Amino acid sequence: MRKVDFKTPLAISALFFALLVPDAAQAQQENAAAGLGEALMSMDGSPENVVEAATGWHTCDIVRTGAGWGNHYVALTCPNGPFTNRWHTMIANQKDPMLATALAAATSGNKVQVYIGPGSPYNVIRALYLHK
Repeated sequence: MRKVDFKTPLAISALFFALLVPDAAQAQQENAAAGLGEALMSMDGSPENVVEAATGWHTCDIVRTGAGWGNHYVALTCPNGPFTNRWHTMIANQKDPMLATALAAATSGNKVQVYIGPGSPYNVIRALYLHK
């Protein structure tokens, strides 16, 4: 085993670089993955995904739902409402139960009733209930 003298500037620089490079590479990979996820969510190409949905209560169909990068998302279509196939994010303090409800609705073919509040870049779902 080779002994490293940490008193020389070159050894300190090498240690510093070795410790930082994996973190920088990891951050770059996470940013790239997040960008891919954002692109995936707008694959339908519909321009209305960028426009804020009307706030309030809506009865909608679940188009897609899932989790990624610390958030839970759901794409909703409201047949008699103001949007089609628009992505929303679930409020942070209730995202796990909301995701469970969204998955149950998607599996059973039921609609959901949601209360949508303003948010950016996605509208925030503040309440999500299974609708029979």
